[in-house]
Amino acid sequence: MIKNIFLVWILAICAFSGQGQKLTPQVVASAGNVSKAGGFSIEWTLGELVTERLTNGNSKLTQGFHQGNLTISSVSNPSLEGINVYPNPVSDELVIENNSGKDVQFDLFDLNGHLVETKKLPLGLNKAQMHSLVNGFYIIQISSGNLKSVHQIQKIK
Repeated sequence: MIKNIFLVWILAICAFSGQGQKLTPQVVASAGNVSKAGGFSIEWTLGELVTERLTNGNSKLTQGFHQGNLTISSVSNPSLEGINVYPNPVSDELVIENNSGKDVQFDLFDLNGHLVETKKLPLGLNKAQMHSLVNGFYIIQISSGNLKSVHQIQKIK
């Protein structure tokens, strides 16, 4: 009798041991929608607690949990040569040396991805005033067409 109970107990453990917990992404929000057309899908919610914000020039994209499975087939990051940024860390004035052979665009972002400053830089030595910025880390993107040079700087007192 005890052997039969023990055997049933062992069989029950074996039967349920292959079953595991499956977690799927879920969003708790009060409003949202899903639209599909021509092989594309856009899903959005209003009131998500965790989001990411991407900025590219004047375009801004805020995204959150409704992200499908993305496959990156190729990545190309052409580099812009001839750019020097100093001093780092910086307190008042940042020097951007443009020896790339062309005029470039200077974009300064905080670590949240918000655009702080943008301007065109001609060839030669250029200066950016940093004294009004709060202390912390910033990302500088210097670009010309599809060529880019990215630098992380630290602003100190």
